[in-house]
Amino acid sequence: MESRLTCRHVTAGASYLTLMPLRLEEMSLDPYIVVFRDFLTEAQTEAIKGIAKPRLTTSRHRGPGGNFISSMVRTSSTAWLRESVDDRKKLLVNMTRKIEFATGLHALESSAGEDYQVANYGIGGLYVTHTDYLMINPDPRAYTPWEHFMGDRFATFMVYLSDVEAGGATVFPRAGVTIWPKRGSAAFWWNLYRSGAGDENTRHGACPVLHGSKWISNKWIHYNDQFKQYKCGVNTWDKQMVP
Repeated sequence: MESRLTCRHVTAGASYLTLMPLRLEEMSLDPYIVVFRDFLTEAQTEAIKGIAKPRLTTSRHRGPGGNFISSMVRTSSTAWLRESVDDRKKLLVNMTRKIEFATGLHALESSAGEDYQVANYGIGGLYVTHTDYLMINPDPRAYTPWEHFMGDRFATFMVYLSDVEAGGATVFPRAGVTIWPKRGSAAFWWNLYRSGAGDENTRHGACPVLHGSKWISNKWIHYNDQFKQYKCGVNTWDKQMVP
């Protein structure tokens, strides 16, 4: 598989990318995981951190019963930023539009993408292996009408807002992929098959920070609003292989 991985410039999809191509590095083809190098500038990463810092609270994750809890499974702090509320200089709006250019996905509307989650991992901060897709309960009553309307988390776009002196890598054990934090770079992967079923091979974790401080920003993009540009697959296990 490694011999088929490529690095390339992404220019298709928007005139913006013709003038400023994105630098894409493929990390895995199955599941499909890529990294966009220099997606944000240092000034942009600092601005996002500045907005988030006053709002940081203890991170939570979905527990066995489906509710969100705090535990040693995830040791970090998080803040949620909304484009329509927390974005006087249009920084987040422009970032989301750039994500749309990069991926071909709808992300700006509330029905398509979640608010930005900004997370800070201090010394020893980690997140055990998990999947980003959440709708795994076979009982449809377990989910709200809004969750059914949006669908599950189709894709993850994660921007690294800082370098980390030691540790802090994002690891996909089933794919054999390790992504080291690099300020301004962004990792992207599909959480679901084209049918909407969850891809267990996207299970990933955040390794402990050994020295320094790790900042990331997640944009989760949901399934149902993408039906025009990303058609449902004929077979349950058909995969997306773009951008």
